[in-house]
Amino acid sequence: DDLVFNGDFRGGSSVFWYAGLNPGRATLDIERFKGRKVLRMTKRTHVSQSPTQDIRIGCLETGDWLVALARVRVENPDGTLHSCDPTRVGGNQACPRMKLKAFVDFGLATQFVATHDGGSIAITDHGLSGDGWHTMTGRFRANRAEASADKLQLFFDQIPGGKNFVISTVSVRQSQETCNQLFMNGDFELAETPQFWRTWVAGGGAQLTRVTVGEDNHGLRVSMRRYVGDGFHQFVDPSCLDAGTSWKLVGRMKLIDRNSKNPLLCDASTTSLNQGCPPVRLAGWRDGMKTMESRIDVQSGDGWSPDRFNRFEFSFVVTSTLAVCDRVSIGIRGYSTDWELLVENIVVRRN
Repeated sequence: DDLVFNGDFRGGSSVFWYAGLNPGRATLDIERFKGRKVLRMTKRTHVSQSPTQDIRIGCLETGDWLVALARVRVENPDGTLHSCDPTRVGGNQACPRMKLKAFVDFGLATQFVATHDGGSIAITDHGLSGDGWHTMTGRFRANRAEASADKLQLFFDQIPGGKNFVISTVSVRQSQETCNQLFMNGDFELAETPQFWRTWVAGGGAQLTRVTVGEDNHGLRVSMRRYVGDGFHQFVDPSCLDAGTSWKLVGRMKLIDRNSKNPLLCDASTTSLNQGCPPVRLAGWRDGMKTMESRIDVQSGDGWSPDRFNRFEFSFVVTSTLAVCDRVSIGIRGYSTDWELLVENIVVRRN
């Protein structure tokens, strides 16, 4: 069941929603927008003002997996779309983030308040849907405070003051996670944006775009990289990565010259920056501190040709350092900035 009450606004009411702890003059109204009912917050003057809800409690256990989703718009006062950059954190160009705050012993002298580990339970994906909405996605595990909370407060952050905020849908649902496949949306078939995939920005930037590949398939285009270390990645379930277990990342890749747009050939036998194929990077954190990072070079699956998608493989064994991490990222970065990358059907499975 959805932990969010009235997350689709079909009943035409804003019941269960309020304008945060410091609403000021901000108002919440149900309006019809592009054929459906939406929740619109106007007269906002501060970044802290957000549609807020006390969501369902009593149905979580520590370690439960949840998926948070939303379709939102940030608008100028005249109703035009305010452009935001998913790679920014803070400032007027940053995109919205969904957050969750747990209250234990609410209203008592022993009250304890904790915002979810990592700060956000969902962030804005790259790009827009065809009808002008941002998608927000996130996957997270319930912590001890959230499982025992007397109050769970859902809200949004990084919405610039003076801008309107519109929600089409929002949900937080339990997910039956397994370790059969570590990536979410590895076939890029979800909606019209690269949901669950993030840029890894090493001081530069990158743009992720969901593209059509052939007649029926979709893939991810990674472009506008400014530094070698820029790329894309996804946070995966660290509890699957037991020490000594062997894993394989498999997918299909194509390289394009960023200027001429001509296809390129990489050489899987070398690690040269301008000739070698893009490598996989693993990174791990424990208690908020980065404790490891490793590079894995490509093992070609069927030979390389510039004119088609090429099957690639990466294999790794979980070290004792990686196994104790509480946050793990797997992605592709560290290759020539003259290249754009297309990938499709990318999975990480246990050998």
